Amino acid sequence: MEGNVTTMTASPRQSVSTIYIILLLVCVAALNFSCKPKPTDLRKMVPADSLAFLETNDLAKVLNAVADSKAFQEVVKNRPDFSALQDIQLAVAVTGFIAGFPIVFFRTKKARHRRR
Repeated sequence: MEGNVTTMTASPRQSVSTIYIILLLVCVAALNFSCKPKPTDLRKMVPADSLAFLETNDLAKVLNAVADSKAFQEVVKNRPDFSALQDIQLAVAVTGFIAGFPIVFFRTKKARHRRR
């Protein structure tokens, strides 16, 4: 005795829905990979005749090092949280002086996300 064999086929509407979902996922993945911030060499953005130049690729690390110093701890009661500044690039350049005041140029940018 041969059993009843039932075949399941997707309806055309289900096939179209599946194709749309797959295309949507591919588009989201492509957008995710293409829109990531790329690291920038901030030295290229400051004038070449700058008098002084400071740069960091992680502002939170620098500020945490300052906050860990004994002099800072004597002045401040509560240690600030610098986690919001993690992976922020910062460049500061002094380009000259006018009437004793420095002319300061600075640029910030979110650095590329590092996997941990």
